[in-house]
Amino acid sequence: SRINPGVIVCAMRGYGAAGPYGSEPAYDDVIQAASGLAANQTGTGEPQFVRTPISDKVTGMLAMGAICAALFERAASGRGQAVEVPMFETMVQFLLVEQQGGYVFDPPRGEAGYARTNSPFRRPHRTRDGLVSVLPYTDAHWRALFEAFGADDRASDPRFATIVGRSRHIDELYEWLDTELAARSTADAVDLFRGANVPIMPVNTIPDLFDDPHLAAVDFFRRHEHPRLGTLRQPRCPVGFSRSGAAPYAPAPLLDGDGERLRAELDGRSEVPQAGER
Repeated sequence: SRINPGVIVCAMRGYGAAGPYGSEPAYDDVIQAASGLAANQTGTGEPQFVRTPISDKVTGMLAMGAICAALFERAASGRGQAVEVPMFETMVQFLLVEQQGGYVFDPPRGEAGYARTNSPFRRPHRTRDGLVSVLPYTDAHWRALFEAFGADDRASDPRFATIVGRSRHIDELYEWLDTELAARSTADAVDLFRGANVPIMPVNTIPDLFDDPHLAAVDFFRRHEHPRLGTLRQPRCPVGFSRSGAAPYAPAPLLDGDGERLRAELDGRSEVPQAGER
């Protein structure tokens, strides 16, 4: 910063430097455990890790926003700054958004947790020939669903008529959905729920995604010719911009693939070779 007062440096650390964990090493699994995420996955059961490095990914996305905020502030002040994005604190905040429950008060006025997401019956529902995920959430969703299933008496039941009542009896509702959906095919369930304007989707495996009609329609997977490995298929960035367009797509460069270009830039040469040129 003495050389360039406008420089912005972002440190993505395991833990905030000011705390006693500041010098501890960290990887995604360690942060999932420390933040409460692994234990929250199963409630009273054995803790489990989310099967994707979610701490790494969420911290990276928060860091992107933090860097953009620092750039925006620098446009007004002309000064850079150090930005710290610690994984542990990031994932604790990420989890507690909805899981703090009664612990939002000091002293606590109830248990921690969010009844709907923590229900043991919150899981994909099995149909006659597959699995679906459904989420009736609003009063309108549940009324439409009760009507579609011919269960109008439930719509007027005080236990299920409001979100407060449903939250208290969510296990009973999800268990009822299990029974209703088990008697229907996936296609019939999807038609029924979409007709009632209730969110539903079949459960996809990872291979299913490459044949998904929506992803095909939005040109989500891009193919590239790699100089050594042949044709590669990769997901594009999901963000769209109305004016500035999308970032260019290309395979990751080979070792030293951009070296000549970068060395030319650092040397201040006027003619800079493009990537792949020698």
